[in-house]
Amino acid sequence: MEAERSVSIAGVDTTGPRRAFTCQCFSLCSAEDAASLRLRLPRALPGCSPWRTYLDRVYGVLPNESLYDVQALELFYLMLLPARRCTDTAEMRACPPAQCNSWLSPAAPDDEAVRDLLINRTFLRTSDWVLLSEPLSRRRPFSSHSWVEVTRRSAERLVSRRSGARLFPEGAHGYGCWFLPARGSGVFVEVGRSLIVRRRLRGRAGCSSRPRFPEDYANVTRARGYDSLQILLGNPLPLRCPDCASRMSSRTPSFELVLAVPACMEGAEPLRAGCLQRGLTRSGWRASAPCECDESPPHGDGLNCARVAGWLAHISFKWAACGAGCMQCGRRPPRELRLTLAGT
Repeated sequence: MEAERSVSIAGVDTTGPRRAFTCQCFSLCSAEDAASLRLRLPRALPGCSPWRTYLDRVYGVLPNESLYDVQALELFYLMLLPARRCTDTAEMRACPPAQCNSWLSPAAPDDEAVRDLLINRTFLRTSDWVLLSEPLSRRRPFSSHSWVEVTRRSAERLVSRRSGARLFPEGAHGYGCWFLPARGSGVFVEVGRSLIVRRRLRGRAGCSSRPRFPEDYANVTRARGYDSLQILLGNPLPLRCPDCASRMSSRTPSFELVLAVPACMEGAEPLRAGCLQRGLTRSGWRASAPCECDESPPHGDGLNCARVAGWLAHISFKWAACGAGCMQCGRRPPRELRLTLAGT
């Protein structure tokens, strides 16, 4: 049996084998691939659907999985799915049809349906996840004081040639902490009293009453008495990092969220990774569990709850890849397949 070790990604404890699946049922390497997946997602979760195990890995055991709309997911964790590894050179073999049919409808959508679904959506891919947002016509702001599922990566460590200061000093110098709302991430932040704008405003300091882009957004938000800023039509390419990719030719603006609370404004130095100050994030079903982010490689570049994993102890990564048989997909695997967490 393959040796088990802890490999965690944003919002998900993936303690267990580095690869849960040695075969593939679908690809998520492009926007078209993600749209095809969305169109083939089940409308209901039968008793032995592998999506139940997937959701358990993201949220912990849900109170009633049959009430969860899988088709509402925007973010998908690649390591928890029988998906092609986009950055691997080795070709993965195809999974048996019965196993693939337990994940998705066997009927592939036609090209026109895929193109229609992609209209006015933002698609982003990193080495950990893919994000296919809701279309602009269905994009709605979040209510004040609500907990919102989000994802983020550490900001670029670019410095000014003139001053030598960080250009994107998240967490310090009044810059704020920047996020992408993402249903399915399993990581939550509270927006507090939230200011909502339709699009980013650009203006030059001293020549316009508008805030400078982007360094004054959080300062202006806080000065007006708000804790966060929601930008419905934000940056179309908000992630700039070596393993990030976008193939959305429309460059659809992303939905951006900026926290302007003191922990994101008054740090002694900018954030070094995707993690935030302890207490700002929650995990679990509807933000019901604590979150403690891990800044160490390989997951420290992204927001995660990797250090809070006790409530996922009964889920086996090998069990998640069990296949289509209902006898295999029970809610609690045999003792010999359960994970043994450090210290238990």
